[in-house]
Amino acid sequence: MISCSDYDYFEIVCMFHYPITLSLRNGEELTGVAVDLCRDEQKNECIQLNVDGTTKQILLTQITKLTVTVANPHFYEKQFN
Repeated sequence: MISCSDYDYFEIVCMFHYPITLSLRNGEELTGVAVDLCRDEQKNECIQLNVDGTTKQILLTQITKLTVTVANPHFYEKQFN
């Protein structure tokens, strides 16, 4: 579970469909367009990311860093614990 203030960053990138890079706890990095927030079959909070035309669901709790890869008035990067 993530905090409400952290969740706000994910809502912003989905609302504006920003291109983003996600750094994951396992060291992997994914780059794509933020689509929407959802829950998986186990009711875990996820972000839907369009990566080269394929939609992937990424658990929010597995994300260590969110980077917006386009200039915007909101934020550039957010680190998560």
